[in-house]
Amino acid sequence: MAEGDRPAFLRDERSWDKTMSMDYEAIKALAKERGVRVPDLCAMSTNHDPFYMGAPADRAAAEWFADVWRRFSFTSGVHLRRIHYRLVSQREPLYLWFDHKPYENTLNCWTNLMEAAGQARYLKLVDFDAFIDQRNPDPLLFLPSPPEPVWMNYVDEPPGPLDTSTPSLPSLLYSGYLWMPSLPARPSVQVLNFTRQQRYHLEIWAEKSTMNDVLMSVCARYNVNLMTASGELSITQVHKAAQRIIASGKPTRILYLSRRGRPCPCPRRASWNGSCRAPTAPSPLSSPAPISGCAQSS
Repeated sequence: MAEGDRPAFLRDERSWDKTMSMDYEAIKALAKERGVRVPDLCAMSTNHDPFYMGAPADRAAAEWFADVWRRFSFTSGVHLRRIHYRLVSQREPLYLWFDHKPYENTLNCWTNLMEAAGQARYLKLVDFDAFIDQRNPDPLLFLPSPPEPVWMNYVDEPPGPLDTSTPSLPSLLYSGYLWMPSLPARPSVQVLNFTRQQRYHLEIWAEKSTMNDVLMSVCARYNVNLMTASGELSITQVHKAAQRIIASGKPTRILYLSRRGRPCPCPRRASWNGSCRAPTAPSPLSSPAPISGCAQSS
């Protein structure tokens, strides 16, 4: 979208409070202040934008999942499927938060569990790092790790042989050459631990692993990280990717390969993870540094 095509309330960023935490209440207040609808301030639908999590229904689901987490003493290294099977194997059924029906081994209950788990993590009732992803492959990291600090060592050359005698002036005049004393040794410089690095942190995220034979060679050649999934990338994958990106300390560009017609939600989720670990949270109207610049391809 060109700058002139953007609404006025999006173009004037000077009046934004850059230190304001962008969450459910803050976005509602900003929409009221600017006289716009809440969906105009969200990059995704209001039901799925992580910056807008916190509606009463979201909080009810998050608190239900947090209660399940505590009741069954889950700690870390947990996969959602394990929680699902734990719930359906109880003698006394566990009841869902919104319709009070028993939790059963159905697709509908599984979908509700995933939604509640995501909301509990976004509302910080359960630690993001407590989960693992056993469905999708580990990312292929071709981007070199940050190098050791570069330092320079100044080394003096070994001194040459010392002159043991100084000729007299008459001998210089008749010998045909002019004697000069030895000069100091020339210094040299050694540069250690230097590794050429790209300016940007580059990643390719793909919803299919069937293109790995093509993408792996490209990523290896150009030092680009590759992360694939069977369908949409999981919240756990995106969270770990955000940690990698923040650790790199570089501006980031993500090429997202999705199925035709699908939206691109994962970089938005990565932006949320990045903003929660930054000193100040940026506006939800733009992706915060260092995670930005998603290009989507179908």
